[in-house]
Amino acid sequence: MESKKDQHDTMITYMTTGVLLQRLISRKNFKDISHIIIDEVHERDLESDLLLLVIKKIMQDDKKAKNRHVKLILMSATLNARKFSKYFPTQKGESEVEECPVVKIPHTFRHRIDELFLDNLIGNSVSRQMHFLLNSVCIYPVMY
Repeated sequence: MESKKDQHDTMITYMTTGVLLQRLISRKNFKDISHIIIDEVHERDLESDLLLLVIKKIMQDDKKAKNRHVKLILMSATLNARKFSKYFPTQKGESEVEECPVVKIPHTFRHRIDELFLDNLIGNSVSRQMHFLLNSVCIYPVMY
């Protein structure tokens, strides 16, 4: 529960869901907050669901008071984006409400990952070991 930041230099503050929830409940506004980024939002529990509820309530109160709105970014690879888009609607006009925008990042190819164990390498020939060493990006020996 410590905070080490400088008012003039600190741009990003990392915190747990619980700390953000306590902060928003005590302040009841987004003062000094420009963006909230929640990763792995699909991993739901009581605390994260309550956080989303509090964020929605504060956003609704800010709209009524015409205060500056915080940018809320919810990230997940396995999220039902439509449900969250409906849960956080945006004000289009005076009485019009629409779903919030969803940004989808297309899949790119995945890099192949090979697991190699030192015990297996020691039993192989020197040429196979050299082939492994020459084709590896980095090798970090582990010292215990």
